[in-house]
Amino acid sequence: LKAMSARRAVDMAIDNVLALGDAQNGLTGILNVTGATTETAITKSGGGTAWALTGVADEIAFDVFALVAKIALDTKMAFTRFNIAVPIAKYNILAQKRMGDASNMTILAYLLATSPYIESIKPWYQTTTAGGSSATRMAAIPTSVDAIGALVPQEFQMEIPQERNLET
Repeated sequence: LKAMSARRAVDMAIDNVLALGDAQNGLTGILNVTGATTETAITKSGGGTAWALTGVADEIAFDVFALVAKIALDTKMAFTRFNIAVPIAKYNILAQKRMGDASNMTILAYLLATSPYIESIKPWYQTTTAGGSSATRMAAIPTSVDAIGALVPQEFQMEIPQERNLET
């Protein structure tokens, strides 16, 4: 149990550095990099820009389409396939809300089926408070290894159990 807890702690520390960086060591994370392409969510018919389970599916889908299309345009089509990371609560809306009353297709299925830019959409807890003032943020991460990468100097290694005082 202690070994599994240690492994989980190491993995979460790496995830935190990759997502938000490490200011003490001058590292920037993928969710707080400066100069990244941004897109403001459209105003929803109910007011505001937040996604809601009671919201209009087309407006929510448009927010995702607009982000990936803008990045593809801004990079002059250097990157055309993206993995989308969204907060868990927003992912649940994408996965549960149907595109319309007469449709059995969820927003998530619709986005994956119709967008030439979207490879996958996954929930990522780091996006929940990644924006300014701890606001939620959606990230479109190019699938190309030319766009993003990280070197982890040493992966977690399990050593043999230590024998000490007639115990292992």
